[in-house]
Amino acid sequence: MNSSYDFVVPEAKEYTKALKKFKKTISDEQRKILECHYRTANQSAPFTKLASALGTDDYQMVIGEYEKLGRMLGDALNMGYLESVAKPGEPFYCSALGSGNPYRSEDENYQLVMHRELVEALRTLKWFK
Repeated sequence: MNSSYDFVVPEAKEYTKALKKFKKTISDEQRKILECHYRTANQSAPFTKLASALGTDDYQMVIGEYEKLGRMLGDALNMGYLESVAKPGEPFYCSALGSGNPYRSEDENYQLVMHRELVEALRTLKWFK
């Protein structure tokens, strides 16, 4: 695993290339979560909201699916990952998709903000019309 200080968000064109490669590989669940995240205001959402895209309250399952997608993209892009807050010393694979919202209040759930480069790639590919 690359350390957090190795974390760099790829350019939109790199995301576009990777997403094209994985278009048929990602699961229906991952695609639904990604679309919900993309369509959420400012592409900022707590995992509980992303769970609603699958019609479930099981946000842990959603985290697991999004981590798989993040790792698939991140590894393809040769990214470093941010360190998990919940599991210190372990990678937060979702950081390939976004990072925490620093503007949330302390009493709010963790919110993942999609990287603008990923947003641009999804717009370019017109995945979600």
